[in-house]
Amino acid sequence: MARIAEKYGFPFFSVDTARWSTDKYQMKQRFLEGGIPCAKGRLVKSIDETSDLILPVIVKPRDNSGSRGVKLCRTREELKSSMAEALEYSKLDSVLVEEFIEGQEYSIEGLHYDGKSEVIQFTEKKTTEFPYNVELGHKQPALLTEDQKDCIREIVCKIGKALRFENCTSHTELKINDCGVFVIETSPRLGGDYITSTLVPLSTGINMEDQLLNIALGKAVDIKTGKTNKASGVEFFQFPEGVIESISPKICEMTNDAGLYFLDLKLKEGDEFNKITSSLNRYGAMIIEASSRIDLDELMNGYHARIMSLVHIKK
Repeated sequence: MARIAEKYGFPFFSVDTARWSTDKYQMKQRFLEGGIPCAKGRLVKSIDETSDLILPVIVKPRDNSGSRGVKLCRTREELKSSMAEALEYSKLDSVLVEEFIEGQEYSIEGLHYDGKSEVIQFTEKKTTEFPYNVELGHKQPALLTEDQKDCIREIVCKIGKALRFENCTSHTELKINDCGVFVIETSPRLGGDYITSTLVPLSTGINMEDQLLNIALGKAVDIKTGKTNKASGVEFFQFPEGVIESISPKICEMTNDAGLYFLDLKLKEGDEFNKITSSLNRYGAMIIEASSRIDLDELMNGYHARIMSLVHIKK
């Protein structure tokens, strides 16, 4: 897409930006050059090159997404098997091995145009337990202090300059702990998992897809008209491993309940529920809208408990 845009002069980001954004190692090099706080890491081709690494570490393919092939390794045996798994998800001959950073995960939804980098929304993440780190839910707005938000805005501006984000949105994943904010990775794209398509419009009143179209068509970006301060969230269902014995028809009656914007349970009686290892094998989702983050948390907890009680699994 970047090459086509370059050839015909379409408003888009550069080929260099596309290359840096689709290779996690090149991305990390841009972070370091741009003074962006991130996990230390290096390329590794074989287990023989890892004798000096301090565990635990994160292993990930350089050129894939959706948490595929990304694992936490606490032992040399796990590191060896995880490297082999990561290479199965890659077209390259090396994997990226990074230090493991503790902390709550977030994603930041940004818009880059006219030389400006604007943060549209702060998203709080929920993930599976390690060794896999698959996203199970997102809430907006994230519970952050104003100082943390200002720090993140500054980092997003640095990212925009370092990777030359222009005429695009961005989806930046980061962690926050007592030592500060650390960027995991970024991309000049819309956030998946309903983040940009549904959650951002519900929580902010801003449709980032429409604004991206405005950029493509040479129209003015408008992130003020209709702006609101509400809350929204999505949860992807995680059940105990086993076979679905029964699903109560009462689930179908929930679709008109207050605050429940969307419900899709991708399971039926007799289906086997396995451990979630990537975003490709999740089992449906619910989306909640609310007037505030407090109301959102209450609604999501309530609906989660009801759905768990209506799906019976034989272990």
